[in-house]
Amino acid sequence: MITNEPTNNHQTAETYSCMVLLVDDQAIIGEGLRRALHDQPGIEFHYCDNGSLALEAAEKIRPTVILQDLIMPNIDGLALVRQYRQNLSTQDIPIIVLSSKEEAAYDITRKHT
Repeated sequence: MITNEPTNNHQTAETYSCMVLLVDDQAIIGEGLRRALHDQPGIEFHYCDNGSLALEAAEKIRPTVILQDLIMPNIDGLALVRQYRQNLSTQDIPIIVLSSKEEAAYDITRKHT
């Protein structure tokens, strides 16, 4: 599911200074971030709950920044970052990778499912 939730209903699309795309399979994270950004002027929030659809969403939305979960059921977060970087329309978008794992280390050589 991909949703578009402008955080301030009084603005038009032309007045947004930041477009955020959150890619996370946990809807509670998406709702929490939407609420946190709701009153922030100039921010348009988009949510994608399926990592397999994230590249398509980023191409369509053209976000200012991508916030993305590291571990998702359909795709490894770092593999998705590589896909963004190999795509001409998304290669320059800043990406912040998020994780709810308490463990600080992440083995990038291991396949995560």
